[in-house]
Amino acid sequence: MPSIVDVLTQAPLNSQVVRVVLAAALGLFLGLEREWSHKAAGIRTFTLISLLGAVFTLLDHEVLLLLGGLLVIVQGLMLGVRGLMADDEAEEGLSLTTSVTMLVAFGVGALVMDGYILVGVTVAVLSSMLLVLKRELHSFAWGMSREELRSAVEFAILAFVIYPLLPNEEFAYGIQPRTVWLMVVTVAAIGIVNYAVVKTYGGRGIAVTGFF
Repeated sequence: MPSIVDVLTQAPLNSQVVRVVLAAALGLFLGLEREWSHKAAGIRTFTLISLLGAVFTLLDHEVLLLLGGLLVIVQGLMLGVRGLMADDEAEEGLSLTTSVTMLVAFGVGALVMDGYILVGVTVAVLSSMLLVLKRELHSFAWGMSREELRSAVEFAILAFVIYPLLPNEEFAYGIQPRTVWLMVVTVAAIGIVNYAVVKTYGGRGIAVTGFF
């Protein structure tokens, strides 16, 4: 008789049961950091929220999906108001972050059940990274100088303004403007990552920058 692990690993991703289990796992994954931070909404809450998004999507009823989203938003707003009323600024920030993450968990469950498996997993992983790297991100942002902030804005213009405007056509000698500009953006991104790693971790980040 096959075990539960064998059933889950052999079942296709288009199976509704597998998608429900995956949605629950991603919700649990999102709730780990909140549980570790001793917040009111932790592993169980985020798992149930992701399951709620998956079930309402499975029912394929727009009213139920909208109602579920509204319920999560209301609960998130309640946590946000609680954070705003708190005297501790750290508690305020954590409550606001928790309320937003709850909505993300609901969306992840809906995405997975609707067939957007890779998108749902990517959103969950990136969101969890943002939660875990909270201190590093805050210290990096607060320690930025005006010149560094300007460099970040310039990179955003290179990547998200100029690149989409370039023609996606091949000109003389096989030159494609978007491909050439993508190389420029990639080199600039590597430079920014190297700088951020060295600034955050000092000498310990040299090995990482050497890899890049």
